[in-house]
Amino acid sequence: MVERIVVSFSDLSSAAGPLTWGQQQLWRAMVEMDSSLGIGGVVPMPAGHTPQDKAEELRFFLHRYQALRTRLAFGPDGEVTQVVAGSGETWVEVHDTDDDPQKAAEALFAQWRATKYDYEHEFPMRLAVMRKDGVATHVIAMLCHIAADAVGVGTMLRELHERDPVTLEPKAPHMGIQPLELASWQQSPAAKRHTDSAMRYWDTHLRAIPTIRFPAVASPPASGRFQQICWKSRAMLLALQAISVRDQVDTGPVLLAAAAVGLARLTGANPYVAQTIVNNRFRPGLSDMVSPLNQNGLCVIDVADITLGSAIDRARKASINSAKFAYYDPRARDELLNRINAERGERLDLAHFVNDRRGMAPSAPLDLPPAPEEIIAALGETSLLWEAELRLFNEKLMVNFDEINGEIQVTAEADTHYFALDDLKELMSKMEAVTVEAALDPAASTAVSRHMAGG
Repeated sequence: MVERIVVSFSDLSSAAGPLTWGQQQLWRAMVEMDSSLGIGGVVPMPAGHTPQDKAEELRFFLHRYQALRTRLAFGPDGEVTQVVAGSGETWVEVHDTDDDPQKAAEALFAQWRATKYDYEHEFPMRLAVMRKDGVATHVIAMLCHIAADAVGVGTMLRELHERDPVTLEPKAPHMGIQPLELASWQQSPAAKRHTDSAMRYWDTHLRAIPTIRFPAVASPPASGRFQQICWKSRAMLLALQAISVRDQVDTGPVLLAAAAVGLARLTGANPYVAQTIVNNRFRPGLSDMVSPLNQNGLCVIDVADITLGSAIDRARKASINSAKFAYYDPRARDELLNRINAERGERLDLAHFVNDRRGMAPSAPLDLPPAPEEIIAALGETSLLWEAELRLFNEKLMVNFDEINGEIQVTAEADTHYFALDDLKELMSKMEAVTVEAALDPAASTAVSRHMAGG
Protein backbone atom coordinates (compact mmCIF):
# COMPACT_ATOMS: atom_id res chain seq x y z
CA MET A 1 0.00 0.00 0.00
CA VAL A 2 1.29 3.49 -0.90
CA GLU A 3 0.20 6.73 0.75
CA ARG A 4 1.05 10.15 -0.65
CA ILE A 5 1.76 13.27 1.39
CA VAL A 6 1.22 16.17 -1.01
CA VAL A 7 3.79 18.97 -0.92
CA SER A 8 2.71 22.15 -2.65
CA PHE A 9 4.39 25.48 -3.34
CA SER A 10 3.18 28.80 -4.75
CA ASP A 11 4.04 32.47 -5.23
CA LEU A 12 7.62 31.71 -6.27
CA SER A 13 9.44 33.01 -9.33
CA SER A 14 8.82 31.25 -12.62
CA ALA A 15 10.90 31.45 -15.77
CA ALA A 16 12.30 29.43 -18.67
CA GLY A 17 15.60 29.37 -20.48
CA PRO A 18 18.33 27.22 -22.03
CA LEU A 19 20.26 24.50 -20.25
CA THR A 20 23.57 25.45 -18.68
CA TRP A 21 26.76 24.02 -20.18
CA GLY A 22 26.98 21.39 -17.46
CA GLN A 23 23.35 20.41 -17.99
CA GLN A 24 23.85 20.17 -21.75
CA GLN A 25 26.75 17.76 -21.33
CA LEU A 26 24.80 15.66 -18.84
CA TRP A 27 21.65 15.63 -20.98
CA ARG A 28 23.69 14.23 -23.85
CA ALA A 29 24.91 11.37 -21.66
CA MET A 30 21.37 10.72 -20.45
CA VAL A 31 20.15 10.43 -24.03
CA GLU A 32 23.06 8.19 -25.07
CA MET A 33 22.50 5.87 -22.11
CA ASP A 34 18.69 6.07 -22.24
CA SER A 35 18.64 6.80 -18.51
CA SER A 36 17.86 9.67 -16.15
CA LEU A 37 21.07 8.74 -14.28
CA GLY A 38 19.33 9.28 -10.94
CA ILE A 39 21.53 9.91 -7.91
CA GLY A 40 20.61 9.20 -4.31
CA GLY A 41 20.07 6.11 -2.20
CA VAL A 42 18.55 4.60 0.94
CA VAL A 43 19.31 5.76 4.50
CA PRO A 44 17.79 4.84 7.88
CA MET A 45 15.05 7.17 9.06
CA PRO A 46 16.58 9.56 11.64
CA ALA A 47 15.39 8.93 15.19
CA GLY A 48 12.24 10.84 16.01
CA HIS A 49 11.48 11.80 12.41
CA THR A 50 8.14 11.16 10.72
CA PRO A 51 7.03 11.05 7.08
CA GLN A 52 5.58 14.54 7.62
CA ASP A 53 9.09 15.76 8.57
CA LYS A 54 10.35 14.50 5.22
CA ALA A 55 7.53 16.38 3.49
CA GLU A 56 8.62 19.59 5.24
CA GLU A 57 12.20 19.00 4.13
CA LEU A 58 11.04 18.57 0.54
CA ARG A 59 9.08 21.83 0.83
CA PHE A 60 12.26 23.54 2.08
CA PHE A 61 14.18 22.30 -0.96
CA LEU A 62 11.47 23.38 -3.40
CA HIS A 63 11.41 26.91 -2.03
CA ARG A 64 15.19 27.28 -1.80
CA TYR A 65 16.53 25.72 -5.00
CA GLN A 66 15.33 26.58 -8.47
CA ALA A 67 16.60 23.22 -9.75
CA LEU A 68 14.13 21.29 -7.57
CA ARG A 69 11.09 22.84 -9.27
CA THR A 70 12.44 22.67 -12.81
CA ARG A 71 11.08 20.52 -15.62
CA LEU A 72 12.07 20.28 -19.27
CA ALA A 73 10.36 21.37 -22.48
CA PHE A 74 11.26 20.11 -25.94
CA GLY A 75 11.04 22.19 -29.11
CA PRO A 76 10.24 20.81 -32.56
CA ASP A 77 13.92 21.15 -33.48
CA GLY A 78 14.95 19.02 -30.49
CA GLU A 79 16.15 21.99 -28.43
CA VAL A 80 15.77 21.43 -24.68
CA THR A 81 14.56 24.22 -22.41
CA GLN A 82 14.39 24.23 -18.62
CA VAL A 83 11.15 25.56 -17.16
CA VAL A 84 11.04 26.72 -13.53
CA ALA A 85 7.60 26.51 -11.94
CA GLY A 86 6.36 29.25 -9.62
CA SER A 87 3.65 27.00 -8.21
CA GLY A 88 2.82 23.31 -8.24
CA GLU A 89 2.81 20.19 -6.17
CA THR A 90 4.70 16.97 -5.71
CA TRP A 91 4.62 14.42 -2.90
CA VAL A 92 6.38 12.11 -0.48
CA GLU A 93 5.39 8.46 -0.88
CA VAL A 94 4.90 6.31 2.22
CA HIS A 95 5.26 2.58 1.52
CA ASP A 96 4.16 -0.11 3.96
CA THR A 97 5.90 -3.48 3.83
CA ASP A 98 5.66 -6.80 5.65
CA ASP A 99 9.14 -7.80 4.46
CA ASP A 100 12.64 -6.68 5.45
CA PRO A 101 12.28 -2.87 5.18
CA GLN A 102 15.91 -2.36 4.14
CA LYS A 103 15.48 -4.74 1.21
CA ALA A 104 12.10 -3.24 0.35
CA ALA A 105 13.63 0.26 0.33
CA GLU A 106 16.54 -0.87 -1.85
CA ALA A 107 14.10 -2.54 -4.27
CA LEU A 108 12.12 0.70 -4.55
CA PHE A 109 15.27 2.71 -5.24
CA ALA A 110 16.32 0.17 -7.91
CA GLN A 111 12.89 0.49 -9.49
CA TRP A 112 13.22 4.27 -9.53
CA ARG A 113 16.69 4.04 -11.07
CA ALA A 114 15.33 1.88 -13.87
CA THR A 115 12.39 4.20 -14.56
CA LYS A 116 13.12 7.31 -16.58
CA TYR A 117 11.66 10.59 -15.44
CA ASP A 118 8.73 12.17 -17.21
CA TYR A 119 10.87 15.23 -17.88
CA GLU A 120 8.01 17.49 -19.00
CA HIS A 121 5.70 16.77 -16.06
CA GLU A 122 7.71 15.33 -13.15
CA PHE A 123 9.76 17.39 -10.72
CA PRO A 124 13.35 16.16 -10.18
CA MET A 125 13.15 14.81 -6.63
CA ARG A 126 11.59 11.46 -5.78
CA LEU A 127 11.23 10.97 -2.04
CA ALA A 128 9.69 8.09 -0.10
CA VAL A 129 9.55 6.62 3.39
CA MET A 130 9.46 2.87 4.05
CA ARG A 131 7.31 1.83 7.00
CA LYS A 132 6.83 -1.51 8.78
CA ASP A 133 4.26 -2.17 11.49
CA GLY A 134 3.48 1.54 11.57
CA VAL A 135 7.11 2.54 12.20
CA ALA A 136 9.03 4.56 9.59
CA THR A 137 12.38 2.81 9.08
CA HIS A 138 14.05 4.15 5.91
CA VAL A 139 14.18 7.16 3.61
CA ILE A 140 14.51 6.63 -0.14
CA ALA A 141 15.64 9.68 -2.15
CA MET A 142 16.57 10.18 -5.79
CA LEU A 143 17.30 13.24 -7.90
CA CYS A 144 17.30 13.35 -11.66
CA HIS A 145 20.96 14.04 -12.44
CA ILE A 146 20.21 17.04 -14.65
CA ALA A 147 19.01 18.85 -11.50
CA ALA A 148 22.04 18.32 -9.28
CA ASP A 149 25.37 16.56 -8.83
CA ALA A 150 26.80 14.99 -5.69
CA VAL A 151 28.38 18.23 -4.46
CA GLY A 152 25.12 20.11 -5.02
CA VAL A 153 23.31 17.47 -2.95
CA GLY A 154 25.91 18.05 -0.25
CA THR A 155 25.04 21.76 -0.28
CA MET A 156 21.34 20.92 0.04
CA LEU A 157 21.93 18.66 3.04
CA ARG A 158 24.29 21.10 4.74
CA GLU A 159 21.85 23.98 4.44
CA LEU A 160 19.00 21.74 5.59
CA HIS A 161 20.88 20.87 8.79
CA GLU A 162 21.82 24.53 9.35
CA ARG A 163 18.16 25.50 9.84
CA ASP A 164 17.07 26.90 13.18
CA PRO A 165 16.08 23.81 15.22
CA VAL A 166 12.97 25.50 16.62
CA THR A 167 11.58 27.62 13.78
CA LEU A 168 13.12 25.50 10.98
CA GLU A 169 13.92 28.76 9.20
CA PRO A 170 17.08 28.78 7.05
CA LYS A 171 20.26 30.12 8.61
CA ALA A 172 20.70 32.56 5.72
CA PRO A 173 19.52 33.05 2.14
CA HIS A 174 20.94 30.57 -0.36
CA MET A 175 24.01 32.27 -1.86
CA GLY A 176 24.54 29.91 -4.79
CA ILE A 177 23.77 31.13 -8.27
CA GLN A 178 20.56 29.64 -9.70
CA PRO A 179 20.67 27.66 -12.99
CA LEU A 180 18.79 30.15 -15.17
CA GLU A 181 21.06 32.97 -14.02
CA LEU A 182 24.11 30.96 -15.00
CA ALA A 183 22.52 29.91 -18.30
CA SER A 184 21.91 33.58 -19.09
CA TRP A 185 25.56 34.49 -18.43
CA GLN A 186 26.66 31.61 -20.64
CA GLN A 187 25.00 33.36 -23.58
CA SER A 188 27.12 36.49 -23.05
CA PRO A 189 30.16 37.78 -24.99
CA ALA A 190 32.32 37.06 -21.92
CA ALA A 191 31.22 33.42 -21.99
CA LYS A 192 31.98 33.20 -25.70
CA ARG A 193 35.51 34.44 -25.04
CA HIS A 194 35.83 31.71 -22.40
CA THR A 195 34.70 29.09 -24.91
CA ASP A 196 36.99 30.41 -27.66
CA SER A 197 40.01 30.18 -25.36
CA ALA A 198 39.14 26.61 -24.37
CA MET A 199 38.65 25.58 -28.00
CA ARG A 200 42.10 26.88 -28.95
CA TYR A 201 43.58 24.58 -26.29
CA TRP A 202 41.52 21.60 -27.46
CA ASP A 203 42.34 22.31 -31.12
CA THR A 204 46.09 22.27 -30.48
CA HIS A 205 45.99 18.83 -28.83
CA LEU A 206 43.35 17.22 -31.05
CA ARG A 207 45.42 17.88 -34.16
CA ALA A 208 48.50 16.21 -32.64
CA ILE A 209 47.24 13.06 -30.90
CA PRO A 210 46.85 9.66 -32.60
CA THR A 211 43.32 9.10 -33.91
CA ILE A 212 43.09 5.45 -32.82
CA ARG A 213 43.75 4.68 -29.16
CA PHE A 214 42.20 1.31 -28.41
CA PRO A 215 41.73 -1.16 -31.27
CA ALA A 216 39.00 -3.76 -30.94
CA VAL A 217 39.94 -7.04 -29.23
CA ALA A 218 40.24 -10.11 -31.45
CA SER A 219 37.57 -12.22 -29.70
CA PRO A 220 35.05 -10.09 -27.78
CA PRO A 221 32.70 -11.87 -25.36
CA ALA A 222 29.34 -12.96 -26.70
CA SER A 223 27.49 -11.45 -23.72
CA GLY A 224 28.11 -9.14 -20.79
CA ARG A 225 29.80 -6.54 -22.98
CA PHE A 226 30.06 -3.80 -20.34
CA GLN A 227 31.89 -4.70 -17.15
CA GLN A 228 32.86 -2.99 -13.90
CA ILE A 229 35.48 -3.96 -11.36
CA CYS A 230 36.30 -2.32 -8.04
CA TRP A 231 39.63 -2.83 -6.38
CA LYS A 232 41.09 -1.43 -3.13
CA SER A 233 44.65 -0.69 -2.06
CA ARG A 234 45.98 0.69 1.21
CA ALA A 235 49.46 0.58 -0.30
CA MET A 236 48.35 3.01 -2.98
CA LEU A 237 47.12 5.53 -0.41
CA LEU A 238 50.30 5.21 1.64
CA ALA A 239 52.37 5.72 -1.50
CA LEU A 240 50.34 8.82 -2.40
CA GLN A 241 50.92 10.22 1.09
CA ALA A 242 54.65 9.54 0.88
CA ILE A 243 54.93 11.31 -2.48
CA SER A 244 52.81 14.24 -1.29
CA VAL A 245 54.98 14.85 1.79
CA ARG A 246 58.26 14.35 -0.04
CA ASP A 247 57.47 16.47 -3.10
CA GLN A 248 54.85 18.82 -1.60
CA VAL A 249 52.37 18.02 -4.36
CA ASP A 250 48.67 17.29 -4.43
CA THR A 251 47.80 13.63 -4.79
CA GLY A 252 45.45 14.13 -7.76
CA PRO A 253 48.22 14.44 -10.35
CA VAL A 254 49.94 11.38 -8.85
CA LEU A 255 46.84 9.28 -9.53
CA LEU A 256 46.62 10.76 -13.02
CA ALA A 257 50.26 9.82 -13.66
CA ALA A 258 49.54 6.31 -12.36
CA ALA A 259 46.70 5.96 -14.85
CA ALA A 260 48.83 7.35 -17.68
CA VAL A 261 51.89 5.17 -17.07
CA GLY A 262 49.83 2.11 -16.11
CA LEU A 263 47.81 2.27 -19.32
CA ALA A 264 50.92 2.86 -21.41
CA ARG A 265 52.59 -0.18 -19.84
CA LEU A 266 49.50 -2.22 -20.61
CA THR A 267 48.79 -1.09 -24.17
CA GLY A 268 51.97 0.63 -25.36
CA ALA A 269 49.92 3.68 -26.33
CA ASN A 270 51.69 7.03 -25.85
CA PRO A 271 51.05 9.90 -25.38
CA TYR A 272 48.35 9.30 -22.82
CA VAL A 273 45.04 10.91 -23.80
CA ALA A 274 42.10 11.10 -21.43
CA GLN A 275 39.07 13.21 -20.80
CA THR A 276 39.01 14.21 -17.15
CA ILE A 277 35.81 14.98 -15.26
CA VAL A 278 36.35 18.54 -14.03
CA ASN A 279 34.27 19.96 -11.20
CA ASN A 280 33.94 23.63 -12.16
CA ARG A 281 32.98 24.67 -8.64
CA PHE A 282 36.43 26.16 -8.13
CA ARG A 283 35.26 29.01 -10.37
CA PRO A 284 34.03 32.21 -8.67
CA GLY A 285 30.41 32.05 -7.50
CA LEU A 286 29.83 28.39 -8.32
CA SER A 287 30.85 26.58 -5.13
CA ASP A 288 27.34 26.32 -3.61
CA MET A 289 25.33 25.98 -6.80
CA VAL A 290 22.69 23.24 -6.90
CA SER A 291 23.04 22.09 -10.50
CA PRO A 292 25.49 19.85 -12.38
CA LEU A 293 28.69 21.72 -13.16
CA ASN A 294 31.07 18.97 -14.29
CA GLN A 295 32.47 19.20 -17.80
CA ASN A 296 35.08 17.24 -19.70
CA GLY A 297 38.66 18.41 -19.72
CA LEU A 298 41.30 17.14 -22.13
CA CYS A 299 44.53 15.76 -20.69
CA VAL A 300 47.52 14.78 -22.85
CA ILE A 301 50.72 13.44 -21.22
CA ASP A 302 53.83 12.09 -22.92
CA VAL A 303 55.21 9.47 -20.51
CA ALA A 304 57.84 7.82 -22.74
CA ASP A 305 61.50 7.64 -21.79
CA ILE A 306 61.24 9.71 -18.58
CA THR A 307 61.31 9.11 -14.84
CA LEU A 308 58.23 8.58 -12.70
CA GLY A 309 58.96 11.87 -10.96
CA SER A 310 58.90 13.63 -14.31
CA ALA A 311 55.68 11.85 -15.23
CA ILE A 312 54.04 13.19 -12.05
CA ASP A 313 55.25 16.70 -12.84
CA ARG A 314 53.85 16.45 -16.37
CA ALA A 315 50.57 15.12 -15.00
CA ARG A 316 50.40 18.09 -12.62
CA LYS A 317 50.80 20.58 -15.45
CA ALA A 318 48.39 18.67 -17.68
CA SER A 319 45.72 18.51 -14.98
CA ILE A 320 45.94 22.26 -14.41
CA ASN A 321 45.43 22.93 -18.12
CA SER A 322 42.70 20.32 -18.33
CA ALA A 323 40.75 22.07 -15.56
CA LYS A 324 41.44 25.56 -16.89
CA PHE A 325 39.96 24.73 -20.28
CA ALA A 326 37.04 22.55 -19.15
CA TYR A 327 34.46 25.35 -19.07
CA TYR A 328 32.94 25.92 -22.49
CA ASP A 329 29.84 25.69 -24.66
CA PRO A 330 29.54 21.96 -25.54
CA ARG A 331 28.19 22.86 -28.98
CA ALA A 332 31.45 24.60 -29.82
CA ARG A 333 33.39 21.49 -28.86
CA ASP A 334 31.11 19.34 -31.04
CA GLU A 335 31.75 21.63 -33.99
CA LEU A 336 35.51 21.49 -33.37
CA LEU A 337 35.53 17.68 -33.15
CA ASN A 338 33.48 17.33 -36.34
CA ARG A 339 35.78 19.70 -38.20
CA ILE A 340 38.99 17.97 -37.08
CA ASN A 341 37.54 14.51 -37.76
CA ALA A 342 36.73 15.62 -41.30
CA GLU A 343 40.17 17.13 -41.82
CA ARG A 344 41.98 14.05 -40.49
CA GLY A 345 39.72 11.62 -42.35
CA GLU A 346 38.85 9.47 -39.32
CA ARG A 347 37.23 9.95 -35.94
CA LEU A 348 39.37 10.78 -32.91
CA ASP A 349 39.17 8.18 -30.16
CA LEU A 350 38.48 10.11 -26.95
CA ALA A 351 36.52 7.39 -25.16
CA HIS A 352 38.80 7.10 -22.11
CA PHE A 353 37.79 9.03 -18.98
CA VAL A 354 39.37 9.60 -15.58
CA ASN A 355 37.28 10.75 -12.63
CA ASP A 356 38.90 11.61 -9.30
CA ARG A 357 35.82 11.45 -7.06
CA ARG A 358 37.62 12.18 -3.79
CA GLY A 359 36.13 15.66 -3.59
CA MET A 360 37.40 19.14 -4.22
CA ALA A 361 39.94 18.86 -1.37
CA PRO A 362 41.51 15.39 -1.03
CA SER A 363 42.95 14.57 2.38
CA ALA A 364 45.80 16.82 3.47
CA PRO A 365 49.36 15.47 3.38
CA LEU A 366 50.84 14.04 6.57
CA ASP A 367 53.66 15.69 8.47
CA LEU A 368 55.71 12.50 8.23
CA PRO A 369 55.57 10.17 5.21
CA PRO A 370 54.78 6.47 5.60
CA ALA A 371 57.92 4.37 5.72
CA PRO A 372 58.89 2.36 2.62
CA GLU A 373 58.56 -0.92 4.51
CA GLU A 374 55.00 0.03 5.56
CA ILE A 375 54.06 0.70 1.94
CA ILE A 376 55.55 -2.59 0.75
CA ALA A 377 53.88 -4.57 3.55
CA ALA A 378 50.49 -3.09 2.64
CA LEU A 379 50.71 -4.56 -0.87
CA GLY A 380 49.59 -7.87 0.61
CA GLU A 381 46.26 -6.32 1.60
CA THR A 382 45.26 -5.31 -1.94
CA SER A 383 42.11 -7.04 -3.10
CA LEU A 384 39.32 -7.06 -5.64
CA LEU A 385 36.08 -5.87 -4.03
CA TRP A 386 33.68 -6.86 -6.79
CA GLU A 387 33.13 -7.32 -10.46
CA ALA A 388 29.77 -6.85 -12.10
CA GLU A 389 28.10 -6.45 -15.44
CA LEU A 390 26.93 -2.97 -16.38
CA ARG A 391 23.61 -2.48 -18.11
CA LEU A 392 24.55 0.97 -19.41
CA PHE A 393 27.91 2.32 -20.55
CA ASN A 394 28.75 4.73 -23.36
CA GLU A 395 32.57 4.86 -23.38
CA LYS A 396 35.48 2.43 -23.82
CA LEU A 397 37.25 2.88 -20.49
CA MET A 398 36.41 4.85 -17.35
CA VAL A 399 38.68 4.92 -14.29
CA ASN A 400 37.27 6.35 -11.05
CA PHE A 401 39.25 7.06 -7.88
CA ASP A 402 37.77 7.18 -4.37
CA GLU A 403 39.34 7.34 -0.91
CA ILE A 404 37.38 5.19 1.54
CA ASN A 405 38.33 3.84 4.97
CA GLY A 406 42.04 4.55 4.61
CA GLU A 407 42.35 2.98 1.15
CA ILE A 408 42.26 4.04 -2.45
CA GLN A 409 39.42 2.39 -4.31
CA VAL A 410 39.71 2.19 -8.08
CA THR A 411 36.53 1.45 -9.98
CA ALA A 412 37.12 0.70 -13.64
CA GLU A 413 34.36 0.35 -16.22
CA ALA A 414 35.05 -0.95 -19.69
CA ASP A 415 33.61 -2.00 -23.01
CA THR A 416 35.07 -5.49 -23.32
CA HIS A 417 35.05 -5.19 -27.10
CA TYR A 418 38.11 -3.00 -26.47
CA PHE A 419 39.37 -4.12 -23.04
CA ALA A 420 39.24 -7.73 -21.96
CA LEU A 421 38.30 -8.22 -18.31
CA ASP A 422 41.72 -9.71 -17.52
CA ASP A 423 43.37 -6.64 -19.04
CA LEU A 424 41.23 -4.43 -16.84
CA LYS A 425 42.47 -6.28 -13.75
CA GLU A 426 46.03 -6.02 -15.00
CA LEU A 427 45.60 -2.27 -15.39
CA MET A 428 44.62 -2.01 -11.72
CA SER A 429 47.79 -3.83 -10.71
CA LYS A 430 49.97 -1.66 -12.93
CA MET A 431 48.52 1.58 -11.53
CA GLU A 432 49.28 0.42 -8.00
CA ALA A 433 52.80 -0.60 -9.03
CA VAL A 434 53.48 2.79 -10.62
CA THR A 435 52.36 4.63 -7.49
CA VAL A 436 54.45 2.48 -5.16
CA GLU A 437 57.52 2.66 -7.42
CA ALA A 438 57.25 6.45 -7.52
CA ALA A 439 57.05 6.59 -3.73
CA LEU A 440 60.14 4.41 -3.32
CA ASP A 441 62.24 5.98 -6.08
CA PRO A 442 61.09 8.99 -8.15
CA ALA A 443 64.10 8.50 -10.42
CA ALA A 444 62.78 5.10 -11.55
CA SER A 445 61.84 4.86 -15.21
CA THR A 446 58.26 4.85 -16.45
CA ALA A 447 59.33 1.77 -18.47
CA VAL A 448 57.45 3.24 -21.43
CA SER A 449 59.38 3.52 -24.68
CA ARG A 450 58.59 5.39 -27.87
CA HIS A 451 59.30 2.14 -29.68
CA MET A 452 56.39 0.39 -27.96
CA ALA A 453 53.24 -0.19 -29.96
CA GLY A 454 51.43 3.11 -30.43
CA GLY A 455 54.36 5.11 -29.01
